Amino acid sequence: MLGVLEWHENQCLMSMILKRSPETLTKEGFILHFLNGGLAALFYALVVKSIPLTMDTNLLGVSFGLLLWILTLAPIHKPITGVSITRHPLGYRPILLSLVAHVVYGVVVAHIVVVWLG
Repeated sequence: MLGVLEWHENQCLMSMILKRSPETLTKEGFILHFLNGGLAALFYALVVKSIPLTMDTNLLGVSFGLLLWILTLAPIHKPITGVSITRHPLGYRPILLSLVAHVVYGVVVAHIVVVWLG
């Protein structure tokens, strides 16, 4: 999980909560990650629907994904996991993967909110 920043964080968080080794908590880390993603999507939908925004859906989604990464991953990764994202043992690839995944997530959430909540 070291190479996927978000999953590594969630494994470490579950390790702290359940007092078990992070390596044994793969399933629990995934569950926490998807719960966090669902809550972030709900927050996004509430904000987008309560504030009249005229931005393009794709641009709004990219902005949401990047903002989510900046606020929820960059500042907390090292304190939770002990691994620096800027000096990651696997190089730049985990950061790049994380940024791309957050942008894709943001665009998908933006389109779901537009289609379902119109």
